[in-house]
Amino acid sequence: MELIACAAKALELIYREQYAYKKAGILVSAIVHQDYIQTDLFAMNERMREADRKAMAVLDRLNQRMGRDTVKVAAMGFDRSWLMRQERKSKCPTTRWGI
Repeated sequence: MELIACAAKALELIYREQYAYKKAGILVSAIVHQDYIQTDLFAMNERMREADRKAMAVLDRLNQRMGRDTVKVAAMGFDRSWLMRQERKSKCPTTRWGI
């Protein structure tokens, strides 16, 4: 949830109505276990972080039990009229590049 909040705040700063935009995805790498986060002076306190962890755990359990995207963060939006084009997607995108 922290990542979504930061992305939404950044978008508010850079968005300009007169420009045409295209949908894009973000690939996040170098993700570490939540217990190994190196915090700084301005980081959330542990109680806030624990509340976020619990909320995400509940959200994940509901989606596992009830189906994908049954419950989601409001920042994800509600419009699912677009779908990623998959007709040329590799069957094994990370292991067999020649396919």
